[in-house]
Amino acid sequence: MRILIITEAYPPYYMGGYELRCKETAEELAKRGHQVVILTSTWGVNRECIDGNVYRKLYINPAGALDPMKDLPDPFHFRGRTSQLKWFILSRKNYNITKELISSTKPDIAFLWKLYNTGTGPIRAVQDANIPTVFTLGSDWLSTLKEELYQESDPLKRRFRLAMDGLGSFHQIDLDHLMTVSQALKNTYVEKGFPENSITVIPRGIPSEWVIEPGGESTYNPKDGFRLLFAGRLCSEKAPDDAIKALAILVDKMGIKTIRLDLAGSGAEDYLNWLKSLVLQLNLVAYVNFLGKVDHRELLESYRHYDILLFPSRWEEPIGGTILEAMAGGLPVIATDRGGIPELITDNENGLIVSANDPAGLAEGVYRVLTVDGLAARLKTAALEIVHNQFTLERIVDRILVYFQNVLDQPSPGKN
Repeated sequence: MRILIITEAYPPYYMGGYELRCKETAEELAKRGHQVVILTSTWGVNRECIDGNVYRKLYINPAGALDPMKDLPDPFHFRGRTSQLKWFILSRKNYNITKELISSTKPDIAFLWKLYNTGTGPIRAVQDANIPTVFTLGSDWLSTLKEELYQESDPLKRRFRLAMDGLGSFHQIDLDHLMTVSQALKNTYVEKGFPENSITVIPRGIPSEWVIEPGGESTYNPKDGFRLLFAGRLCSEKAPDDAIKALAILVDKMGIKTIRLDLAGSGAEDYLNWLKSLVLQLNLVAYVNFLGKVDHRELLESYRHYDILLFPSRWEEPIGGTILEAMAGGLPVIATDRGGIPELITDNENGLIVSANDPAGLAEGVYRVLTVDGLAARLKTAALEIVHNQFTLERIVDRILVYFQNVLDQPSPGKN
């Protein structure tokens, strides 16, 4: 099967789990003998280049340039006609770039990842060529794009945005084949008007070599102490502040002095400074370490050196890839009940679930894992079992390929 993957960013230049999952999936598909071509943007290299089967050629909207430290921008909100004209030209170029690659590679199917900042040019080029198209959705980017292009309340602005992106209507896009990473994300798309019968849930997979063999549990060592890990973007939505506040409760109210919290990740400077001031305010300087951005491979290796992963997210997580990685690495997880997280963790079976925005509940969960005899080992064993049985990359790609074949067996795609 000839597969064209299109994504706005691709490792080694990535913002988070979305792009990493894209690369893992592409490599697994290629490992099975499929011809995989990746079309992505020049973000990270700032010039057009071809690296093996990776074509870094697409343009990023200058009004919504990729920046993992910023909130998702509205790339169609421009300042000045110069920016408007520039994006009009670049979006047309993205259409032509994709069309030319389709002509030279002749894919059987297009596998579309996040394309929020490239405009709909690549999508339209694929579907104008009558290439069967599958969207894999690990965030709400497509529904956000729909809202900005099609649901703008001002009819003049709506027509202008659609014209700038080359569409007459968002419904010109074929949305018959959508994959979401969780039932929770599927529900979100259905609530926003996407057809329920076109959405299939296929979660993220973890490469089987990342799944460790079951072993003994971590035990308290008065000399080394306990080690807690927060891994993710340092932003309010991910709630590292709740991890810090929970640590203060563990130290001051529960009397656990031989404990530390490492925060792996980067964030906006002002938020990072606020977190550091919070650490000072709570007298936790000796207990908290900011690691900065950690290489993904190093992070995977580090899981075995901690006692618990704290995942206190306060936003509706699509699924929580870091949770799966930690579970595969044998690290007990305490996470909140947001979004797709309960689809990974069953409370008190393969992890602990606590309420969001509840540092006291998070601290109580940590205390249980550290002090209840056998709990950490039981959570770890169950987590490894569920990852092995349901969430290995190999199993997930099996499901993706079955889905692809079903799509290919259907009549040629038409416009909605």
